Amino acid sequence: MRAQTQQPADGWARVYFTGYTLFTLGTGDYVPGTAWTQVATTLAALTGLFVVTLSITYFVQVVQAVVHKREVAQHIHTLGRDGADIVVGGWTGERFSPMFDQHLVSLTAPLLRLAEQHVAYPIVQYFHAPSPRKAPACAVAALDDALLPLRYALPADARPDPSATGPLWLAVGQVLRTLRPFFPAAVREKPEVPLSALRRAGLPTVDEAEYRGAVRDHAERRRLLRGFLSSDGWDSRHGA
Repeated sequence: MRAQTQQPADGWARVYFTGYTLFTLGTGDYVPGTAWTQVATTLAALTGLFVVTLSITYFVQVVQAVVHKREVAQHIHTLGRDGADIVVGGWTGERFSPMFDQHLVSLTAPLLRLAEQHVAYPIVQYFHAPSPRKAPACAVAALDDALLPLRYALPADARPDPSATGPLWLAVGQVLRTLRPFFPAAVREKPEVPLSALRRAGLPTVDEAEYRGAVRDHAERRRLLRGFLSSDGWDSRHGA
């Protein structure tokens, strides 16, 4: 009923009362007239407080997740525009720079967080970047394109510290496995970085057959990468 006149509320007034109770405005124009409506009003106010608070919190977390995945993508692309560029950029002419190892190490935790945010907030997958440099799919593909030759295309004494590449390699694999339900695996695997690109930059490489064997061993991983790119609206040339 209306608080000032003690008259029963009409239909629109009840809608108004329900709305401001759910959104916890507490204007007080209308008050419940019986004990059971007082209880119902209290429960409605608690429900509204929970829903509004949960919605705001969820929205903030989604925004943070979108920002985080774009930050990760841009961090990876600061190392190089593609896999070959990342590898060549870390090579000093005799060995890989210690700072390059540190960059690889620093990417492991953010990548794992990126994957878990996609699971916690599935709506994040519908936020697409306008350019490859900000797209996590392109960044992860470029990073894996670099990790494959870093682990298998170079002689053992020329490779970067395994404690830097090993966890990151596993992290990329974990990202692909975690996000697997969100995209289909491609029929064909993503093309790898050719040894010729590394040789032109002066890096020592293993025998072609040995490298090809390693690539075949990870064909399923490369198909997942291609599927990840496709699901985000990019083709295999991005991050290649």
